[in-house]
Amino acid sequence: MKLSKVNRYLHLFGLTKISLVFYVRPKIIEYSEKHILLRIKLRRKTRNHLKSMYIAALVVGADISSGFLAFLKTQNSDKRISLVFKSIQGEFLKRPMGDCYFLCENGEQVDDMIQKSTETGERLNEMSEIKVYTDYDKERELVAIFKMELSIKVK
Repeated sequence: MKLSKVNRYLHLFGLTKISLVFYVRPKIIEYSEKHILLRIKLRRKTRNHLKSMYIAALVVGADISSGFLAFLKTQNSDKRISLVFKSIQGEFLKRPMGDCYFLCENGEQVDDMIQKSTETGERLNEMSEIKVYTDYDKERELVAIFKMELSIKVK
């Protein structure tokens, strides 16, 4: 799927399903079967009183990077797939004082979860790791690490 189409799909998803995603306006920079990289710009709507990225915007970025990667994989399937998050853990290493880039490299893990759930009919839960960087193109400064428990069931 082309990157422009994926971004249109994300924009439409935010507009029709989850308005907070539309408000934060994430943009997918890279997408493959193995990973997704998205950016949320630091601007008035995503900035807190300390002029760093607001925690709600960081959680939206983590949610979308992991969840949308799994969601895009389900679009190619003819099966109905239930996808939710059960838990979240965040480790904040440094205040993000610029645009934030969310990298999720769990594409193969999601493929395995979908395959196992198809075979067993059971709901599967696994942790998904999302790394958050600033200055991705230059110094790539790691500012946070999120771990989200992804839950998938094929119906």
